[in-house]
Amino acid sequence: MTIAIINETSAADRNEDIRKALEGRNHRLLNCGMKKSGEEPQLTYIQTGFLSALLLNLRSQQRSAALLSETSQCVHRKMSEIVMALPDEVVLPVLGFPGVRDLIFDGPINDNELKKAIGVRSSAPSIAVGASAGQTST
Repeated sequence: MTIAIINETSAADRNEDIRKALEGRNHRLLNCGMKKSGEEPQLTYIQTGFLSALLLNLRSQQRSAALLSETSQCVHRKMSEIVMALPDEVVLPVLGFPGVRDLIFDGPINDNELKKAIGVRSSAPSIAVGASAGQTST
């Protein structure tokens, strides 16, 4: 079994404990989240949730270990950079999932860089321009 360890900022210092608890059980471990407090970028619950969804999507697609490795290398960046770096086959199914667009553009997400990256990655005109998706300037 492959297990992805995905810690967000408040649990970052527990990463080593989690990794040690899972070692020696014949599992493949992917240490994808934060490994220590203060590491940049600091991943939030929303970002680790998105990362989890991406990795689960990879599993459901039966993708090769190379794509999973590429994803793991991408995650220690700002979320907007992650969105831009991941392959279409990872990002676009998540962006096309019902309700995701509303959550991004009409919800409590205030990361304009992330919104812009998602707009660039999406071919839907309603995502490309925040205002047309009901987004107002702050």
